[in-house]
Amino acid sequence: MTSVLEFLNENFKSVTDLAKVDSLISEHQNELERLQQRVSKQAESYPKKLNESLKSTKQSKETLISIQSNKDKLLNLIDTYDVSIPSLSSESSDAKDLVRFLTEKYVLLERFAALHTYLRLLSLADELVEEIRTHNPNSIEKCLVSYQTICKIWTKLVIEEASALDILLESGKELPPWPSIKRLNDALTPNARTGLQSHIFGCITAVYSDITATLEEKLNMLLTKIKWPNQVKASEEFMTLKDDIKAVFRDLLSMNIPEKSGKLKRPVLPIQIMVKPIALRLKFHFDQPGKPTARLDKPEWIFQYVMNLIEEHNLFLQTQIQLIFESLGYQQINAKMEFIYALEQILSQKFRRDIPKLLSDANLFAHAVTESITFTKTLRDVHGYDVSKYLKENSNEGGVLSSFTDNDEWFSAWIDIETEAGKTRLAEIFDGRDCWNLSFESMTDIDELKLSIASDGFILLLDTISERYKMLPNILRRISFFSEVQLTLLDEYLKFIRGKVDNHANTFKPKITLEQRNDDVFLLSRYCSSLNHVCHTLRDWGEELFYLEMWETIKKGNTSSEQDGDTIFDSIISAYTDEYNRILSILVNDCDQEITESLWQYAKK
Repeated sequence: MTSVLEFLNENFKSVTDLAKVDSLISEHQNELERLQQRVSKQAESYPKKLNESLKSTKQSKETLISIQSNKDKLLNLIDTYDVSIPSLSSESSDAKDLVRFLTEKYVLLERFAALHTYLRLLSLADELVEEIRTHNPNSIEKCLVSYQTICKIWTKLVIEEASALDILLESGKELPPWPSIKRLNDALTPNARTGLQSHIFGCITAVYSDITATLEEKLNMLLTKIKWPNQVKASEEFMTLKDDIKAVFRDLLSMNIPEKSGKLKRPVLPIQIMVKPIALRLKFHFDQPGKPTARLDKPEWIFQYVMNLIEEHNLFLQTQIQLIFESLGYQQINAKMEFIYALEQILSQKFRRDIPKLLSDANLFAHAVTESITFTKTLRDVHGYDVSKYLKENSNEGGVLSSFTDNDEWFSAWIDIETEAGKTRLAEIFDGRDCWNLSFESMTDIDELKLSIASDGFILLLDTISERYKMLPNILRRISFFSEVQLTLLDEYLKFIRGKVDNHANTFKPKITLEQRNDDVFLLSRYCSSLNHVCHTLRDWGEELFYLEMWETIKKGNTSSEQDGDTIFDSIISAYTDEYNRILSILVNDCDQEITESLWQYAKK
């Protein structure tokens, strides 16, 4: 009764609804006919379905009997396997086949799971790239999240060596249907793993430039408002924009391409962008043919210009920019050092373009090297910047001096020029009229070594050469400089004295005056004192950190017995000492001959 009332209330809410009576009756009559047809069909199909059910039941019963039989057989095999493995392998071929079958299928299953996760990880990287390209430049925050996810994937694959499944688990993405397999490192072949790493890194580089271009545009707009690259002061306008600049710095620093070392790429991106307008100015003034300031014979002009830039922006970098880095948690970044390094990279690129032209004129080449050394020393002494400490010790990246050392041909040209200049200076020392006189002859007891003018000038020459290549960031290049220039000059000095002594020893002098004998003794004694002075100096130098580092590197690279010794100068000191002792022996013999001849002359009287 309730259902009838609900039906009437729902369909006949007013008198006007009575017009729908005929249509409702017709509709429900049709529904009644459809239901009657369904009942008729169901009645006809029941016997057929009943027969099918009986047949299925019979088959199920047979299957259960078969399963029970196989169960008993498997239990017996398991009992045999548990009791005695040898009997399983030797007597039960069924058991061996079962174990072999299960092992093969498990290996196939593991490989399939590895392939599944491998493809899923590739797909994940591509999805992230697509997300970045969709959101850039309108939603840079979403781009950065996706970029960091790709970088994290690469870091886990390459640095942490995580399995592909571990990465998918952390990413929260859809997992393959093999949760029991925890690690897939052994399942992936080396080629597949390398290919996966390359693809992920390719995804990183593909979107890196797009995102950084967007951020660079933002930063340039802010820098233009504070009138960079002109000198910037902590004005009210800068303080207003400081938070915006800081936000862009934060995003740029998060865009660093991951490396195995885990270190930030230098110079950091914000400084790279800040230096770009300065690079344009340097190129305009000093790297455009025809410009009065772009002269190969005046490298000191561009060096002075750069020095002025460092002084001009020093306060802004060390206060405002440094504070931004530190507030973002990058205390290890020194804004001023980053700025200097970025400028040095610009100079290095310029000189790499100029050096082929400089090679045609040895004087121009030598002048460019000298000015580069002076510039590098000024950076170290005035601004506390030393590229060999700022970067990795053995890195060829470096300051402007790396322009002359990275290329073997250019470095050899530098070595040849230094060697030739050293030999010329050494010849000038030996040509001096009073070169074997004492340096401090008018003073008494100043030094027991009795320094000669020749040895004093030679030590100064060696020290000057050391200062020239101490600035090189690559220790292997410093070793080459030492062995090809300094050792060559040390050998030349020894050869000169040895030649003079040989000439004295091989000359027969039956009758010479007392004055001549005194001159010979004078020269031989000065040769001795000169050799002794050089040996004494080399022993002191051998204990200095600069030479000790080179010696340790040489010993690590050469394990032969020839490299025995405490210092890098031991072999040359030994050669100098041998010559020193030979001269002493000649002096003793000459004195003995002089006494013998004098006694013989006295006895004749």
